[in-house]
Amino acid sequence: MNVSQLARIARTVRHLRPTQVVAQVRHAFSEEGKGAEPLSQPPSRTVDRATGAFLPAPAHAQFDGALGFELLGRKHQFREGVDWDFLDYGPLWLFHLHQFDYLRSASVPPGSRWMLIDDWIEHCHEGGGWSPHPISLRILSWGKLLLTPGALSLDPGQAQRLNASLGQQAQALSERLETRLQGNHLFSNVLSCVFAGLMFEGKQADSWLALESSLLREFDLQILEDGSHVERSPMYHALLLENVLDLFNLASAVPERAQRSLID
Repeated sequence: MNVSQLARIARTVRHLRPTQVVAQVRHAFSEEGKGAEPLSQPPSRTVDRATGAFLPAPAHAQFDGALGFELLGRKHQFREGVDWDFLDYGPLWLFHLHQFDYLRSASVPPGSRWMLIDDWIEHCHEGGGWSPHPISLRILSWGKLLLTPGALSLDPGQAQRLNASLGQQAQALSERLETRLQGNHLFSNVLSCVFAGLMFEGKQADSWLALESSLLREFDLQILEDGSHVERSPMYHALLLENVLDLFNLASAVPERAQRSLID
């Protein structure tokens, strides 16, 4: 490493929080896209439906109910099953594939929704889908489907399989918070953990719910006095506002659980 590279690192590090520096070093030696161990027992759901309806799926994410996707303005038709490692359109397109917000479109039948979710659970044990940000948004996408009457028609075995996967993902996310990046990524991480902590109960769910103190801290750090987001992006402001509304929608459906945290 030459002097100019060291100088560039020094100029970068001086703007970071100490926790970011430690997290960046830890990340450099970690295995990106590592899967997670299943929980010893699937968590129990606390609620079957939210208090009110969630906002519809975003227009930029479309799914035809079979193997065709349109994400970020780019269309792709898979032929023999979804390739969950597909990188022809870059990692951002792949992240959106793993986020599943397109499943909430009213045009997608409940059976097609479960088909895709089940396929992901069966085949995605590592890779891009296990990066913290896609986990965060997938927990919200699947959770909102579970909390919307008629969105999924599951038998008891399928419901348990879905609950087990969501619990596994929430636990993995709680252990991989993106403190190295901070900003909207960390906000989404802790919000999704709290969302899972409200939707489920038990010892591990309590540990996810306990991250509400971190969420409130990020509120203070990231939301400015005028209500905008510190990254000054209208897109981040809109997305995070929707996520916060989702959280309060769920919290109002489980007041006895919400009262155990500060979000009430």
